[in-house]
Amino acid sequence: MLNIEMEFSKGILFIRLEGELTKRTVNTFEEKVLPTILVNGIRYAVVNMDKVDLLDEEGMKAIANLNEITTNNEGRTTVCSLSDTLKESTLEYKGTNPFYEEEDELSASRGVMKI
Repeated sequence: MLNIEMEFSKGILFIRLEGELTKRTVNTFEEKVLPTILVNGIRYAVVNMDKVDLLDEEGMKAIANLNEITTNNEGRTTVCSLSDTLKESTLEYKGTNPFYEEEDELSASRGVMKI
């Protein structure tokens, strides 16, 4: 199961995930988050993974797709609050790291503001 909370503040869409971002739940992510970015032309997204228990290759691809959209909007996607286990998952991802990583939402938002 995947719960998604989104909040738009100061030009940044904060996406807070809870549960699993896997092949089984990636459609929920793509159906809720990607249209929000596309319809509103959002440039900056911060994905908070603090409460994500499991991340697989399909979940990584979904985040990469999100980053591609924000990049096309002349922005970027930043992921924050990755546990050590999830960091290992990102290292195993077949491809280059598709996003920026910060420790927490505050650091991520500060990084966006420097652009």
